[in-house]
Amino acid sequence: MAKIKALSMAILVGMAILAGASPARAAGFKFDGSGVRPLSMGGAFVAIADDANAPYYNPAGLADMTCREETFTHGQGYDGVIKTNYIAIVQRHIGFSYLVQGADLESKTEGGIKINSMAERIYTISVGRKVYPDIALGANLNLLSLSAGGKEGGLGAGLDLSVLYRFNPALSAGLSVKNLAAEVKDEDLDTISTFGVALRINPTLLLAADINNKRDHGNGDRTIDYHLGAELTMLDFVTLRAGASDNYVGSGVGISQERWALDFAYLLKDSDLDAARDAFYISATMRF
Repeated sequence: MAKIKALSMAILVGMAILAGASPARAAGFKFDGSGVRPLSMGGAFVAIADDANAPYYNPAGLADMTCREETFTHGQGYDGVIKTNYIAIVQRHIGFSYLVQGADLESKTEGGIKINSMAERIYTISVGRKVYPDIALGANLNLLSLSAGGKEGGLGAGLDLSVLYRFNPALSAGLSVKNLAAEVKDEDLDTISTFGVALRINPTLLLAADINNKRDHGNGDRTIDYHLGAELTMLDFVTLRAGASDNYVGSGVGISQERWALDFAYLLKDSDLDAARDAFYISATMRF
């Protein structure tokens, strides 16, 4: 028992060291996050990871799944330029997900206005397994695709690793490291390590906090981002959410029954109150 816990803690520390030592010639792939529920909670989800959004934030959470979930999320800014879609199918121990962020950019030419389409895609296989009753390990294998103007711009792959420690039903902690050895077109993606805690105050109120550590493009500078979120369940089927990060303030509402859920999130971006930069997300989830 003690050896397993010591090994898990060693993995946690080792992952953090790896993240801090990783190079950072970033090749894009910068997402606000994934999934309506986490986004409306400010992105604080690494210690929760209990639904179909777990692959993006902490695949170790798949070890605690009690049913199969299938979810679809669509989001876009009010300026309509950037659009994001997320599809995931998960069950206990394994999940498959697809995340794409695309933009249609206008450019002036002699013949008029030309539309250039760009897209970043992540295809992910996720696994999560218990190594002890309250400790789970997780991993993602990511296939990365970059395209521009309808042509393939580059392919790459990367690895995510994570740990989830549920101390008791009310308190949990998690650590994830994203984009280990991730590379597209000979450029390394930013490697991001995230540590988070989640506390269920009572059956209706959940609080969460994450801290991200990443290196900036090419210059090796470290950037620290904070994420705070809260979720309040009312009437057993209505959930209100709110959160904040260094980049946006989020809010949302969800309606759910045993087999389905509908969720909406609004993100107020840090953009000098320019509403065109704000974004909204909607999602539909089925449970089987």
